[in-house]
Amino acid sequence: MKKTTIFLAIIMTLVFMIGLGCKKSEMGSGYMTDATIIGYDTRLCVCCGGLQIVLAGESQFRLIGNTASIGLTETSNYPVAVEVDWTEDRTNGCNHIIVTRFRRK
Repeated sequence: MKKTTIFLAIIMTLVFMIGLGCKKSEMGSGYMTDATIIGYDTRLCVCCGGLQIVLAGESQFRLIGNTASIGLTETSNYPVAVEVDWTEDRTNGCNHIIVTRFRRK
């Protein structure tokens, strides 16, 4: 009985020490959505203009409301595969998004 108790204590201690040594990957470092920036919208209308982006799982493009922070110009090579974090731009009814973080793939 005493040997069994000592054996279980040693096993539990080893399991506890192994658990302390494991690191979880940094949570929240991944991006929200894969996307493709397909170019500039050159139409002339109230809700037109800006970079066109197609988010993963969507069939129609949206427009990026904060294009200056992206660093792409009209002469950049498109399409550009990116990973993005974004929010809806609720300041207008134009289906624009605000890109809060992105990186090229």
